[in-house]
Formats: sequence, C-alpha cells, structure tokens
Amino acid sequence: MSSPVQGKLPHLLQYALAAVVSAIILALAIYMFELQDWFSYFTYAFYITFLVLALRSWGERRGVLGMSYGQALGYATQMALIYSVIIAIWSV
Repeated sequence: MSSPVQGKLPHLLQYALAAVVSAIILALAIYMFELQDWFSYFTYAFYITFLVLALRSWGERRGVLGMSYGQALGYATQMALIYSVIIAIWSV
C-alpha cells in the first residue's frame, strides 16, 4: 500500500514543466509578434497560477495529513528551483 505523500518529485515536475511551457510559449509569441517587453511580466502570472494549482493539488493528495505553512514553503521553493533551472537551460 502506498502512502499518499509519495511521488512529490513527479508532482513538482508536472506543474513546473507546465509553467515553463507556458512561459516559453509566451516568450516565443513576444519575439515572433514583436510585442512590447512588458508582456513578459505575464510569465509571473503563469508561474503563480501553476504554483497555486500545484499547492492545492498536493494538499489534497496528502489528504488528512494536510500541509503546514513550512511544508508549503518548502514545496514552493522546490518548484521555484526546478522552474528556474529549466528556464535557465532554455535561455542559454
């Protein structure tokens, strides 16, 4: 029988990749359509949206265990690390 808290890394990767893909699509659209640079700030909105969705999903997956503030902060930090590394690799 598996614990409901197993599989944190695949869960993080799923939402981080979704945020990265949306950010890359927006960056390509800005470049292709020669939009103003301030449109790039929407990548923050994508990241925050996917972060909130990931935290809610992970909290529901934990079930009765719930999630403390510290656990949510740790989860968000790990997602930020994954997101940043992937964006840095793509930017290079």
